[in-house]
Amino acid sequence: LSMHDPAHGSGEKSWRARKPPGDGPHMYAVYVDDKDKVWCTDWSSNTMLRFDPAGERFDAITLPLPQSGKFSDDQGCPKVALSTSR
Repeated sequence: LSMHDPAHGSGEKSWRARKPPGDGPHMYAVYVDDKDKVWCTDWSSNTMLRFDPAGERFDAITLPLPQSGKFSDDQGCPKVALSTSR
């Protein structure tokens, strides 16, 4: 997960990277909420990750169904993995 902070200019020092937890995470569908928490899916571990930039901490939330990160079943029929609303 990489973050750009324009307060540090535009060079290398303006970027910070944090490795998500787990073995070989595969990040997908990144969303920043109204409290500046970063949410993303890790489809390789069937989890939602929440990153708090202020505390530089990841929290992992295991999804309740196996293969929840898949967008279709074995026959190719679409399914919904996650829905958000404001």
